[in-house]
Amino acid sequence: MQAAQVDNAVAIFTARETPEVLRATMTAASAAAAQASASAPDRRSMIDVLVNGNIGLAEAAAQHARTLIANVASAPRLRVWHLALADKAHAWNQYIDAIWPGAELAFFVDGYVRLWPNTLERLSARVHASADAMGGSGVPTVGRSAAAATRAMLADGGIHGNCFCLKRATLLQLNDIGFRLPLGLYRGDSLIGAALAYRLNPAKYRWDLKHAVVVEATATWDMQDAHFWRLNDWRARWRRLDRQAQGQLENLAVREHLTLRRQPPQTLPRTAAELVLGWAERCPDAASRLNRSSSRVARAFEAFREPRDWRAAEVPPELVGDTASDI
Repeated sequence: MQAAQVDNAVAIFTARETPEVLRATMTAASAAAAQASASAPDRRSMIDVLVNGNIGLAEAAAQHARTLIANVASAPRLRVWHLALADKAHAWNQYIDAIWPGAELAFFVDGYVRLWPNTLERLSARVHASADAMGGSGVPTVGRSAAAATRAMLADGGIHGNCFCLKRATLLQLNDIGFRLPLGLYRGDSLIGAALAYRLNPAKYRWDLKHAVVVEATATWDMQDAHFWRLNDWRARWRRLDRQAQGQLENLAVREHLTLRRQPPQTLPRTAAELVLGWAERCPDAASRLNRSSSRVARAFEAFREPRDWRAAEVPPELVGDTASDI
């Protein structure tokens, strides 16, 4: 693992976003990183954009990175990566394994999220103030369920996949034990939160998400509004509903692995399909009831049973753009 080169590293994960949406995300992240550095001039930032399975979007992101560095004097260094496998779990694994620059804090941001200018600064302060925390999370402010989700996170702890961060010590520990997200997993943030709640050792520690991942109520973001008269927004909504059914199965399988069998997170199967189908084999009654509960869940089960070619996971990340070489 690399020695620390920067203090705040931001990883943006994207695949299906339009270039316009991703440009807005990159611009907002750049402004937030610049503000975090301005509040502590000795702290350096870097942004990595990980584009999985979409080389055209990666090239558009690299062009926008060059525009940012040319027009914004305080913009942090930006690198753009293309990953051959179109899978976010794989992209996350590649980041912590090969791309993360050893920063004191690594922030994980979805490709459609526009961070508020003070989000990185506020979340960083909150995490550094808690010696026991392994990471921290912002809270949502957009969407019908945002208020309820925020209340629950502040009361019980939680990790929100749109924007959360992990400490350097946590990432080093994840690499040391060989923890990786199962390929094809949808609920990656839920699994990461559950693993941290047990401090990566369910046999030794009891669930304590509130102290493992601290929540900062002033760290938040905006997102582009969905317009359901647009065909692409309808398609995205239906895909999300199908993926949520998949996530329901994943969460039950993860719970069985960590909470019921008290198995370490690094022993999770390589793929989400192996994870879910293994759970279904060990818990056939529960799996059968859930399979009958909804057509979406039944389709999710069928999708897990279909073979998938994971050979692209062996292709190393390709560096498409690096603003350090453009200065």
